[in-house]
Amino acid sequence: MSPVQLRRYGDLWSNAGGRMLNRVMPPPSRADRRAIRWIMLAVAVWGVLLALGTYLYVERVGMRIRPIAAALVVLVCTAAFLGLWAAVLARRGR
Repeated sequence: MSPVQLRRYGDLWSNAGGRMLNRVMPPPSRADRRAIRWIMLAVAVWGVLLALGTYLYVERVGMRIRPIAAALVVLVCTAAFLGLWAAVLARRGR
């Protein structure tokens, strides 16, 4: 769309609850969807590595929390982030 056509719809970040943004933006291509999946996979791997590092660090330093509990906190936070992200993408049809 041209800038003139975009101006006709008004501000993209208005209080339309995201509906206006969906009308203006073109649907994502297959390459876009694949890129998002790869990014989400990379975030999941990063979360697993952080959890492993947390497990090893807590065990080595001797903190009062169990190492597995510390690692689970990291894994749950990563999973919650990815789950919310996936839910938002699903709601927007992307």
